[in-house]
Amino acid sequence: MGIFYVYEHYRQDTGVCFYVGKGQGKRAWELCRGYNPRYHRVIQKLSGLGLAVDIRIVQDGLDEDAAFILEKERIAFWKATGELTNLTDGGEGISNPSEETRQKLQKASKLREAEKKANGWRHATETRLKMSTAHKGRQDPEEVKEKKRKVALQRPPMSEEVRAAIAAKVKDLWANPEYRERLVQAHEGYVPTDTARANMRRGQAKRGPTRPKEHRDNMKWSDERRKSFIEKTTGQFRPSQSASMKISHAQRSAEDRARVGAKISEALKQSYARRRAEAEAK
Repeated sequence: MGIFYVYEHYRQDTGVCFYVGKGQGKRAWELCRGYNPRYHRVIQKLSGLGLAVDIRIVQDGLDEDAAFILEKERIAFWKATGELTNLTDGGEGISNPSEETRQKLQKASKLREAEKKANGWRHATETRLKMSTAHKGRQDPEEVKEKKRKVALQRPPMSEEVRAAIAAKVKDLWANPEYRERLVQAHEGYVPTDTARANMRRGQAKRGPTRPKEHRDNMKWSDERRKSFIEKTTGQFRPSQSASMKISHAQRSAEDRARVGAKISEALKQSYARRRAEAEAK
């Protein structure tokens, strides 16, 4: 008895099959088909409507050759509807590619993505809005979260070259005023929930202090550095909605800005001391 099967994906809004495939294991339930924009557009549309994909197994227990033959037959059958998103007529594919083949496929995929970015390709505004709506409030099941945690623990640490590249990219982003403005607008009025705050505290306690001790011991700013920071950042950041921060930076006198800076410095000092104590207690 073979290990392969043929499956079909149906739209719940129309009841029409839009994809036919051959696979094994959990392949039928993996809603990702590489470079197939038509398939992914259907998935995004269903997500935006709050609908799921109806997955049906046509026949299982097949060997690979028989599965390929049945896949071609089902594609030919559904092709007349005009709704099918398959890019080929079926009957091809690699069940267990070698490492060399995997590397070639991965390289080709990266080249396609690089070409998109070079040409300035982006999703349409309407599409991005639908994707955002579909993902709001979405949470992974516990088994998926556990799988992601295991993968993260197995991932090797980043090299210094990668860290430097990421730092350079972040600096370039922050140098763009439009990016800073978008970031401020995205977080305006956001208040973390009690659950989110508890998760952040728990995560920080597990990680412990993230900065070297000598760095933490030298966190205190000199008056000259604090004054320079206030002068550079005045007017760059939008004040929060709390009553104590409604007065704009431009309206504050130099004395008020210095007093606010001292309060921020003291709050940071107390925060780091509390985190260090929690980490040592663990």
